[in-house]
Amino acid sequence: MSLPAEVAVDNAHRAEAVALLSELVRTPSPNPPGDTRAVARVVTKYLEDAGIPVELVGADESRPCVIARLGDSTGHVLGFNSHLDTVGPGRRGDWTRDPFSGEVADGRVWGRGSGDAKASVAAMCVAAKTLHQKRQPLRGGILIALVSDEETGGQGSRFLLDNGHTDADAWVIGEMTRNRVAIVEKGLIWLRIETLGHTAHASTPEKGVSAIDKMLDLLQRIRTELVPPMLAMRHPLTPPPSLNIGLIEGGVQPNMVADRCSVVLDRRLLPGERPEMFEAEVRRLLSELTESDGAFQARVETLLVGPPIETDPNDPLVLAIRGASVDLGIADEPIGFDQSCDGRFYAELGIPTVILGPGDPGLAHTAREHVVAEDLMVAINLYAGLATRYLSQSS
Repeated sequence: MSLPAEVAVDNAHRAEAVALLSELVRTPSPNPPGDTRAVARVVTKYLEDAGIPVELVGADESRPCVIARLGDSTGHVLGFNSHLDTVGPGRRGDWTRDPFSGEVADGRVWGRGSGDAKASVAAMCVAAKTLHQKRQPLRGGILIALVSDEETGGQGSRFLLDNGHTDADAWVIGEMTRNRVAIVEKGLIWLRIETLGHTAHASTPEKGVSAIDKMLDLLQRIRTELVPPMLAMRHPLTPPPSLNIGLIEGGVQPNMVADRCSVVLDRRLLPGERPEMFEAEVRRLLSELTESDGAFQARVETLLVGPPIETDPNDPLVLAIRGASVDLGIADEPIGFDQSCDGRFYAELGIPTVILGPGDPGLAHTAREHVVAEDLMVAINLYAGLATRYLSQSS
């Protein structure tokens, strides 16, 4: 690594960074239920021991967000955001290691949240400690926001924005990108659709109206009319848009005609698409089915909306990250991020936002989740290096 010596994190910090990440994994924070108090205490102690003041805020005391600041906040401010909550472990039998052991083996840290996103949390904290303790003068400030509730919709980041805790000029969102800067992220919209019917005995189904049959009619229209044009769309940095039926339920029992059926659709959007356009397409199909079938009844509810992210590749933030990547001898070309993260809240306000962090995104939410220790070290140096570069060029 060839970062300037005044900001570089050497291998003496390796054991410290790995130990911090291991402790974070050993402190479970699955969401649901979403209680992040214990893991927030681990982060708070680490930062306070490094002499960095910390503030805990949030709408719910069981879901705190950790806020830390260093440098000169009267100048430009660079924000680092990652999340303390994780998904649940799933079936324990799928794991070859205890998902909450934080085991260090084969040069890796293993367990739930090791990558998504406690590796980014650890790397941001160690990078902040390094910059603070080396007394590197920053031409601006650094704001670290480690949030709760990312995995269930982003209420933590939303709370920070709504209550004035995120006054940064640009944001780096910590997620698993193999330490590559992602400047594009697909957006999303979740729609819950419910069809209604009338019960009858299963021996005489013609005397009722099956909500399940009506739902099948709707899903067939969606499959044949909405999916093909969607799959024809392209963006150079992301896969095509997608549509997934994530949940479906309905009926009362086998010997009754179902009087209700519901599905939740997850539609992922390319930059340039608007979430409300997909909702409008679905509502159009509902209207047409209602007109053509007097027994068709349905209602739709929007559960979650996140606009796509696309940041200018020539933005100073992107250029700072690319420069720091070159310093470290790693690939600097921008990529796209296939999943979804809290960056959408900042991007929709016009704030330059990128996604950047250690780990293979293909391991997120799996029973093989882990992070290579060397990638963690690269992330620490990358965060420290990009901060000094960005604040220097933004002064």
